[in-house]
Amino acid sequence: MTGAAILSTSAALRSGAGLTITTSPSSLNYIYETNLIEGITFSLPDEDRGHLDISHYDSIMEKVEWADSVLIGPGLGRSKSTQLLIKKLVKFITKPLILDADGLFPYIDSLNKLSSKKTPLIITPHFGEFSRLINIAVEDIISNFPTIMEDILKVFNHTLLVKQVPMCIMKNNKAVVNITGNSGLATAGTGDILSGILASFLSSGLNSFDAASVGAFVQGKSSDKLLSSKGHRGQIASDLLDTIPFVISKYELS
Repeated sequence: MTGAAILSTSAALRSGAGLTITTSPSSLNYIYETNLIEGITFSLPDEDRGHLDISHYDSIMEKVEWADSVLIGPGLGRSKSTQLLIKKLVKFITKPLILDADGLFPYIDSLNKLSSKKTPLIITPHFGEFSRLINIAVEDIISNFPTIMEDILKVFNHTLLVKQVPMCIMKNNKAVVNITGNSGLATAGTGDILSGILASFLSSGLNSFDAASVGAFVQGKSSDKLLSSKGHRGQIASDLLDTIPFVISKYELS
């Protein structure tokens, strides 16, 4: 899903990231090159398979050394070799890290494997992904959300952003309920936009909890600003990209 990586990269740039590197299979790199004018693309040979795999680990880690934060997930796909790559990257990356979308897929019913990571981590599941991570039905999560989250946070010591309505950000004994945003965000790609915003804020030095909290606010506020021109039904994820800078600019120091 090339659009996912394009949206997250563009959102990172619009949120203040000075430079981005988007890793891509060489067979898909033309798509990234023609859509990411300001972002750098890092093309890796894939023999027309269309996905990254464990053989790309060393090349990717060289770029990780350059980065201030790393986002894994949007558009990666779920091939077995890609999942092996994700697990190895998560294990050895020491930079602030965000796992979203396909980056969470290797951890079905094994959230505890992420709990042991020592360096900063944000995970951003929607209810379906969260259900798979903890092996509890979505209906049960919705009806027993506070109790389930209390239990999860006893064993998961990183930042958890649950993409529900309203969006909830939690870590240890802290929780933030974000009240910006509207039903216009219920469309493909808005989660990729959010993860790009978080990657930018992490790279600027915010801790994981604050980056997730502020990122959720900025994404939601950007959608709220679009209501007058796009309404609830007409918003698409890329509409947010031009609005994000206007939201952030109100909080910048002159």
